[in-house]
Amino acid sequence: MNSRPEWTPGQVLSPEHLTPAVIAAIKGTLFPPQIVALTAWAEARSRYESGRGWIANPIDAMADIVNVIDNRAHDPRWEFKGHVGICLQRWQFSCWEPKGGPDDPTDPDDLAENFEALMERAQWLVAGKDPSPKLGACLSVAEAFIDGRHENMLGEGVTHYYAAWLPKIPFWAIHLSSEFVCERYGHRFYRNVP
Repeated sequence: MNSRPEWTPGQVLSPEHLTPAVIAAIKGTLFPPQIVALTAWAEARSRYESGRGWIANPIDAMADIVNVIDNRAHDPRWEFKGHVGICLQRWQFSCWEPKGGPDDPTDPDDLAENFEALMERAQWLVAGKDPSPKLGACLSVAEAFIDGRHENMLGEGVTHYYAAWLPKIPFWAIHLSSEFVCERYGHRFYRNVP
């Protein structure tokens, strides 16, 4: 008999019960604005600063991530994927990768902490629980971008970013055509990335 429970909408399972099938079921129940908002929340709710540790970010930092997702959705290279496909594309947003970041070795699971937080919030949304104020704000921003009602704050073609605290610059950021645009809230943003 299977000791792992199956997931149904309305449940909030603990991380040790998040099997690949359960994760796929959770993702499959989310609406596009929810997926975009969860991506922005998980990617930018805080930033690391040397000597200070993790610092909470304002909603503007999360809006920047939604802006990048929306820019990709209007770029011929990604537009066929739509907002959801862009967020869930493998290795594009580490928050959706079960092993895409640090894990607490004392946990009874082997999932990255950021992924665990994202999956918990995703289950809350599906269950109809009130999101945190920041996630709620992310939902509003995601809906506005998807509906074409939000201004492009980063500029056309800004489709990539990386966390400024990473020890190694991603290869795409040093490509000859890549153009650095700005640094905001712990992220460096680029356009013209091949």
